[in-house]
Amino acid sequence: MWLSDDDWLDPSYISKCMYFLSNNEDYVLVSGKEKYYDGEKFVCEAAKIDLTEDSRGGRVLSYYRQ
Repeated sequence: MWLSDDDWLDPSYISKCMYFLSNNEDYVLVSGKEKYYDGEKFVCEAAKIDLTEDSRGGRVLSYYRQ
């Protein structure tokens, strides 16, 4: 995860990620969705990226398709 000087994490971000990992032992990596703001005004939310293919190559291809 990379955060810039104007980025911030939701207060429950880490606990939600840990909850998911604890209850889904097939997964080794999770992340949240980006939300973009202009000052206090909500602009948009990034599209969900789902990389649950069984093969490594399939996950790479899926990443670039999304």
